[in-house]
Amino acid sequence: MASERTGSVESIAAKAVVGLPTMWRVVTVIGSLASTIILLLGSFAFNMMREEWKELRAEVKDMRHRLDDMPDAPTLNRLADDVQDLSRRVGRIETQVNNWDE
Repeated sequence: MASERTGSVESIAAKAVVGLPTMWRVVTVIGSLASTIILLLGSFAFNMMREEWKELRAEVKDMRHRLDDMPDAPTLNRLADDVQDLSRRVGRIETQVNNWDE
């Protein structure tokens, strides 16, 4: 008598037959979900890379502006010569002050 139950889960599971159309639907749903997840992950990765690319472009632009503001080689050589001249003048003044102290 227990095997004649029509409303129990066991009897429904025993009578259930999974046919090709049902399996095809399951496979289709799984494939659809998998492709959706892959597309979501791909778009997330693309957006992250795009943001990083924007930041890198801004940094390169900033570096170019800083390099344009820096003096060129002849200007640096003139500045170095001026510093050496000032150093010599300071040295001469220091020796004169030391000579006066004696």
